[in-house]
Amino acid sequence: MASGVLTYDDFQCIKCGTCCKKQKVVLLTIYDIYRLSEKLKMKPGEFFRKYCTISHKFNSNGLRRFYLKADGGCPFLRDSQCSVQDMKPVVCARNPFYYMEASLAAYKVFGIIEDECRINEYPYDTMVKGDNDRLIDMDILVNATDEYIQKHGRFDEKTAAPYYEKSLEDLKDLDLRAEIYVTLLNQSVQREAMCRTDEYYQGAMNMYLSGFYNEFKKAVKGSNGVYSFEPSALGMIDNIMALVLFEKDFKDVKKALGKQNGADIHTKVTNFEDREYVIVSIEPNGGKKVMFYYHIEPGEKKGLIHEPGEIMIMFKSAKGGSFIFKGRDADGWLSSATT
Repeated sequence: MASGVLTYDDFQCIKCGTCCKKQKVVLLTIYDIYRLSEKLKMKPGEFFRKYCTISHKFNSNGLRRFYLKADGGCPFLRDSQCSVQDMKPVVCARNPFYYMEASLAAYKVFGIIEDECRINEYPYDTMVKGDNDRLIDMDILVNATDEYIQKHGRFDEKTAAPYYEKSLEDLKDLDLRAEIYVTLLNQSVQREAMCRTDEYYQGAMNMYLSGFYNEFKKAVKGSNGVYSFEPSALGMIDNIMALVLFEKDFKDVKKALGKQNGADIHTKVTNFEDREYVIVSIEPNGGKKVMFYYHIEPGEKKGLIHEPGEIMIMFKSAKGGSFIFKGRDADGWLSSATT
């Protein structure tokens, strides 16, 4: 598909159910709780006790949140279709358009869309424009719910009812909507600029915009039985290659490689727009092949070079777990022979 602008109305969702199946929790507002309970012919308190939870952790604003329990998939998913479509939570109604304006590459940098979603068929330089009214609605409803939780701490339909009514009134407040529109648009502009200029995000942003990530996806698709991931950090510790993984990735990699010492490791280095990337394949004797990628800053390369031969890789989780895998580095990790 050609790059350009993709709007909420232009996007044709294929209703695969991927976003619904992969969610562990779904953010809920008081507005959602009352509407869903009405849809299911339940009292709000009964609905909350059966389907909802309140987070144990505080968010960046020091607040807890209400969530729909969806571990293993949304409870309202039926044959890959939403059974509460006309009353689905506002966070679902905006999916997968999270911002007023952003490049698809920025969406990928923040990891907020699933690889299986059809939106990934568009070039990563596509500017994605969300539905402004839906995004403003969500901001109003989340703010009202945050105010309620801050004052009451837990859900009770008697104390929540006035906030539900206030939410309905706030949704009609044109001055409030205009104020939120300006705020959300400014956030979108600042977010995109940060992705393109901030060193922490710039490397990943360039990876998507340059086309390397598409090459990696093709490499994964061309192999059978592959588990793929992106390490959150990479480096050398006492001549041991060290990778830091997100927790779920760490558990899956440990399951795949924990007892597979001696497997062959292959590396492929490629250049996209003056930046080097490496695709690494670990091929155990039986079981899934493991593949990952990493972009290399010029100053990092010297410390990462490893000549062909035995190599030890330490896989570390963000939560502190680790294990060491020994393999045969057939090509030489970023050695001169591979560049």
